Amino acid sequence: MECGIKGSPLQIKNMLLIVLLQASTDVSGLISLYREVGAMLVGIGFVCAGLAVLKKLITNHEKTKEAIITYVVALVVWLLIWSLI
Repeated sequence: MECGIKGSPLQIKNMLLIVLLQASTDVSGLISLYREVGAMLVGIGFVCAGLAVLKKLITNHEKTKEAIITYVVALVVWLLIWSLI
């Protein structure tokens, strides 16, 4: 083999297998990072939706009840899904 790595082909295969196994086990940190970022984005979305409900409360009193019910249902559904993950 002319790859610059010294050793028998079996040793090279073993080294590559070890490197691949180490690389594949490092995904758990990435998954937790994605989960945290997702939680932040959903949190920002719920803050914006809450502000929209407050705006409806101030500007359009007739549809306030519908907006609050929609907000609460969305929050409950999100919490149920998040608890399953």
